[in-house]
Amino acid sequence: MPPKRKIPESSASDAPQQPTAKRATRSSARIKPQVQSQSVETSVQSRSKNIPKNPKRKIETAKKPNKQTVKDALQSQPHPSPPSQQPASDIFSTLEITDNSLKKPILCHHYHAPASPPSQSLSSTTKATCIFTHGAGGTISTPAVRDFCAGYARTAPVLVFQGSANLAARVKAFHACLSHVQSSEATASKIEPSAKKGAKRDENGGVVVEEEEEEEEEEAVILGGRSMGSRAAVMAAGELLSISPSSTSASKPTNEVVASPIKVSLILVSYPLRGPKNDLSDQILLDLPTSVRVLFVVGDRDAMCPLDLLERTRKKMTAESKLVVVKGADHGMHVRPKEMEMEFGEETGRLAAVWVAGEMQESVVHVGGDEEE
Repeated sequence: MPPKRKIPESSASDAPQQPTAKRATRSSARIKPQVQSQSVETSVQSRSKNIPKNPKRKIETAKKPNKQTVKDALQSQPHPSPPSQQPASDIFSTLEITDNSLKKPILCHHYHAPASPPSQSLSSTTKATCIFTHGAGGTISTPAVRDFCAGYARTAPVLVFQGSANLAARVKAFHACLSHVQSSEATASKIEPSAKKGAKRDENGGVVVEEEEEEEEEEAVILGGRSMGSRAAVMAAGELLSISPSSTSASKPTNEVVASPIKVSLILVSYPLRGPKNDLSDQILLDLPTSVRVLFVVGDRDAMCPLDLLERTRKKMTAESKLVVVKGADHGMHVRPKEMEMEFGEETGRLAAVWVAGEMQESVVHVGGDEEE
């Protein structure tokens, strides 16, 4: 068999190629879009080369707000609230009181009385500031203290101070706060002679100051507290009315209580009449003179101040006393439902201001119930 003849490569490539007409078929029509899509796909891929591999890192997304941001945003929203739930800055101001008798400054909240009392306010109110303090395990921000002061401040100012659990130190703090309040009120009450009504002037237009006989008015001192703080208030009042050894002559006994132009009012909230060892803490109450007025604010479920025991103590006291009973409240002034605690607490403060102004006629007033004496 003869060998096959090979065709030279040049002759195969040099041979003229006749163009053949392609017939349009359905299959060829379907191929064209595929070619176009491939070109589009290629162009997309070419453009995607300029995009980073991880575009998610480049895209700015909204940051998740932290807790502080949410809190600030909520606080900036105006919330409709009753007058007693105003912002803290509107209800009280914070200050520190220093005194030589104290080791460190006293932190205080000064609750301001409204500049223009509402029409339903008391017909006659005192301008004196009530000095108040918390219990042994509480603070000036304890709800029972805060609610009472907010209710009291609807008509009269109150200064509540932070103290230690030491009873003697708390008594010293009472005296320091009283000195501060008296000094501030004396400064604020100073009036220029020319501002006095009917001031006389000389030929040159100068003010003629005439000495006038003025009746000595009783100085109103209002002290109060919760639990152990109420005991400290009673002790501070006793020291205030007593003649200290340093100011007593040799001919006068050091423990003598003399007539004083000071009129003391005591607001005792949850007074611990019965101690943890079932001991009775009534002697300092019995020692109060007749010139002192006392208001007890007690819950009817307070194990440290049973109402029957308090009633027996009140009958033995020489000082005049009245009572506000909070229905369902324990020693911490907790009631059920819990939503009523603020309302009851503020009501006790409001009633205390009524009592200070001399507008409480009843001997016993109930909060949260319709019981009668």
